[in-house]
Parts: sequence; C-alpha cells; structure tokens
Amino acid sequence: MPAAVSYNPAPAIVAAVLFSALVLGFAAAVRRYRRTRRGGAAVVAIALGVCLGVLSAGITVGAYQSYVIQNTWRFSYYLGVQENGDGSGSIIVPVPKDERLLADLRLETGTANWSLLNTSVGRGLFVRFTGGFDIETYVSVFPPPVPGPDTTPSMGVPSNCTAGTGNCTGRPSVWVYYSGPENVSFGFSTSWWYLNGNLKQGWATYETTEPPVPLAAEPRTFL
Repeated sequence: MPAAVSYNPAPAIVAAVLFSALVLGFAAAVRRYRRTRRGGAAVVAIALGVCLGVLSAGITVGAYQSYVIQNTWRFSYYLGVQENGDGSGSIIVPVPKDERLLADLRLETGTANWSLLNTSVGRGLFVRFTGGFDIETYVSVFPPPVPGPDTTPSMGVPSNCTAGTGNCTGRPSVWVYYSGPENVSFGFSTSWWYLNGNLKQGWATYETTEPPVPLAAEPRTFL
C-alpha cells in the first residue's frame, strides 16, 4: 500500500468558518442599518449579527469535530512484561501485516530493545529486555486511508474453522516465544484483541480476547 501523507485541515477550516460567520453577521447588520437609518438600531443589529455569527461558527466547528472523531482511523499496539527482579530475557510477539504501523513504537518504561524478524511461525517482534518494561504505539489517521492498513496479526492460529472451507469464526490464538526468568507475567494488545497471563518458556499459543478498555494515548499521525 502506498504511503499516505497526513494533513490536519482543522485549524484552517476553523479559521475560515469563523471569518465567514463574522463577515455574514456584519453584512446582515449593515443591511439592517441601511433599512432603518437609525444609529441605535444599527448598534443592536451589528451586535446581534456578530453574536449570531459566533454562534453559527461554534455549531459548525462542533459538528466538524464530531465528524473528525467519527471518521478517524485508529490503531494501538502494546506489550508489557511484569518482572519483579532485574533478570534478562527475550520475547517474540505477533505484529500487524502492515509493519508501518509500528514505525513509532517507543519504550515507555524499563530497559528493552527490539527488532522485526522472521520465525518458523511467521514474522514477529523480537524484544530483549532486562526487568519489566512497557512499549507501545498509537496511530490516528484522518481522513481514513483507502485502502486501510492490514492489521491482521502474524503468527496466528485460526479457531472454529469449518473443515474444507477455510471459514473460521472464532477469535484467533497466537504464537508467543519467551525465554527468561520464571513466574513472569505479560500483557499484549492491539485495537482488536488482548491477551495476558504468565509466560511459558519457549513457543506456546495464547488465546486472544476482547480488549478490556481502549488504549488511552495521545494520537500521533504519521502514516
């Protein structure tokens, strides 16, 4: 998919709406003055025109903001490991097929470094860490890209599939690899699914569930 260039038109649109509303309000006041030719009436008409212009601008801006919120494409990705000590380890987790979505992946807490690599069960994010850590990214794109980025996770294991048809209706399980201290828990989520629990040594499958809550983060548009 070709890269999309992001541009936020909100400031320019808001400025244009406010200017247009004020101009229309002033024009209405001038017409009122020409009809009445009374100074007091002109003042009232101008004030009324300005108030109506500002009110119209507020309504228009609110409607536009609501439109932007409803039509913004979002994606979140989070991985956290909870480790009481300072032991070192490594973990491999799924990535979206459109790997550009991870371009802004950043370390929030702890010590870790990562890279993408190919494994026997698909492409994954390989993370080396010391102690607990959290890494995440959040993508917000307006207008929505067409076609949209492919968020299908790698290293998936389909479930509830009808034999011979390839029709799978269950939430997928995913492969995760771990090597490190025992009794370490983790949390891993994207916008569409979530998993957590105690990490098992080596390769193991984990069943995904619905995210408990949306990932709250400041939108960063970079696609």
